[in-house]
Amino acid sequence: MVSGSTQITDVVTDSYISASAAASGFGGGGDSIPSGTISSSQQITDLGFISSSHTDISALNTFTGSIQSEVDSLTAATSSYLTEVPSGTLSGSAQVEAIIDNTYISASAAASGFGTGGEITYISESGNLSLSQIEVADFDDNVAVTFTGGKLKFIFGSPTVPSSLNSTLSGFATDRFNKVTDGYNVNGSWNNGGYTLISASLFEGATLLTQVGSGTSLSYSTTTSGSHTYKLEYTASSPLDGTIYTSSDTVSGTLSKSNPGNPSISATPSVQLGASSNQIEQGATGSITFSVSYGSSNSWEQVSLSSTPTSSPIYVTGSATGSSSIVIGATAEYQSPAGDNDPQISSTRTNSTTYSKIRSVRYGASAATSFTQSELEDLSSWDTSLGGSIGTIDKGNTTPSGDTITITWTGNKYHYIVFDSSRSDLTNITTSGFGVFASFTKSVVGNYKIYRSNDLQSDSGGGSITYVLT
Repeated sequence: MVSGSTQITDVVTDSYISASAAASGFGGGGDSIPSGTISSSQQITDLGFISSSHTDISALNTFTGSIQSEVDSLTAATSSYLTEVPSGTLSGSAQVEAIIDNTYISASAAASGFGTGGEITYISESGNLSLSQIEVADFDDNVAVTFTGGKLKFIFGSPTVPSSLNSTLSGFATDRFNKVTDGYNVNGSWNNGGYTLISASLFEGATLLTQVGSGTSLSYSTTTSGSHTYKLEYTASSPLDGTIYTSSDTVSGTLSKSNPGNPSISATPSVQLGASSNQIEQGATGSITFSVSYGSSNSWEQVSLSSTPTSSPIYVTGSATGSSSIVIGATAEYQSPAGDNDPQISSTRTNSTTYSKIRSVRYGASAATSFTQSELEDLSSWDTSLGGSIGTIDKGNTTPSGDTITITWTGNKYHYIVFDSSRSDLTNITTSGFGVFASFTKSVVGNYKIYRSNDLQSDSGGGSITYVLT
């Protein structure tokens, strides 16, 4: 709308009506112009500064109407330009100027009539070319084009299918009772290949634990008790034709509570000729002191501890000097702590230490024509290190073949070579390179083989002789 004297002035100065026309057609002062809109010949007549003799009122009305049309067109154009300008940025004619001076669009774009959008430049060896259209000629089934989110994508060849789907557990403690909680992670990883991931989901049973729609891995932290099985389900699509690819992998965390340790046995033997390698010479006397204790509890609760024999020491006398081994046993009873396992469970752990009996090779000289088994087992009468008078018990050596032995004596005595009856017979006995096997007679007494010289040997030869046994 154009109203008031100021509006008339704007019209004149903005070249909607020439100053000369106004001067020749509008007489009187402008101060008497009534307020309101100039829209008709009656209002022009009422202004009083055009003489009644002026006959071109209709022409002036027509011209004024054309001015109004131009103003309306400018307003409409400005409004349309404002739709391209962010709200509240500029107003009025400044908006039009800002639009035209490249604030929002280029002047060239404005001059060309605000085209449909910017151009795509194709850079090639022949120069930069402007693209207005893209055409894809697809003559094969391994070519595809997608347009998503403003991104145009060309696909050539068959995309690689996903691979390496793998689910793992990290930090899962298997060695615990089934009511004891544990914190750990369930992990999944994969290779999408050329496919587009739709989802990778982690389930326990039918319960969805976590899910992702991008990337190549996932991880889920949890704290649970008991055993658990998790399933990783993977779904992706081919960008070529939308073919769906699915796969899955399962991982389990299974409890396996380890047993408590075996009880320990500490023993100190004190027997004739010792107990090296837990071997006691048959017939040896003495004692074995021992104690037992719990092994590693490994989170189990200790219940009871016992031993066999029930008390220490074990006295190696009488029948204990025979061929039977001596065994020390220990038994420990454990149970799961209250509330740690359902149902409560128990464990019995045992241990033992065995002292085996052996019959070592012995040799010496005696005036006796024979020995009983009990006499052979009287170590203190045989071995000179124990106060005996016959000779030597080679403790720990149970096989005579290959031995070289030396017998010393005084007076006239038989030479004896004795060993375990379970060992093979001798095939030869030599001394100074001469075979003397025929000079000995073999007999078996109880658990012993005895080779005795046929004749008494005098000490006239010096009282010492070395034999090689085979």
